[in-house]
Amino acid sequence: MKRQIKLLIADDHPLFLKGLREIIAEEPDWIVAAEAHDGQQAMDLIEQVRPDIAILDINMPHRDGLEVAEWVQENKLPVSIIILTMYDDELLFKRAAARGVRGYVLKESAIDDIVNAIESVAAGKTFASQKLTHSLLKKGPDHPDIHKFDLTRMERKIVRLIAEDHTTKSIAEKLYVSIKTVENHRSNICKKLNLSGNNALLRYVLENKEAILRSLIERNRE
Repeated sequence: MKRQIKLLIADDHPLFLKGLREIIAEEPDWIVAAEAHDGQQAMDLIEQVRPDIAILDINMPHRDGLEVAEWVQENKLPVSIIILTMYDDELLFKRAAARGVRGYVLKESAIDDIVNAIESVAAGKTFASQKLTHSLLKKGPDHPDIHKFDLTRMERKIVRLIAEDHTTKSIAEKLYVSIKTVENHRSNICKKLNLSGNNALLRYVLENKEAILRSLIERNRE
């Protein structure tokens, strides 16, 4: 007999959240104890409900999935984290692992993978979608020149901090500005770089991390 597993699921897309809930409901010993639509709500509910496992979308309003995972790790809360993401990116995977994430599920294969992910994590193991292994063998694209986009000094600082693995919250604290100010700068950077999508800037910086850091350091020496 399987032990009962109490779950929290968090995603800002209601249809995806509904589908996830329906898959979990098919397992008699699993209970969806709480649902969240943004990262801050997920944090509040984790404190209130104390689930065994929290399944978090990596990209949510207010706090992203990695920020929630980092908060769980810092506060030593007894909850295992499974991250949901659209991106099969090696560096993103490493960032998740560094924050104690136990499961990494690609959204495109979530229907097939989520049950195995929950079972593995509940058993104290780790889990990653099989398709992730393909991306680990790929090389990133040619490195672009970050300076051709005419970023302001503050925007260059933010890009560098993203490349150095800082979250929006930690960037705000490091630069002594509000989270909203950092979000506005990130939006402006995306426009200049012609990036679209909620996680596009993070993906761009991670894919070109070494070149970006090198060029920004060289620029500061000029």
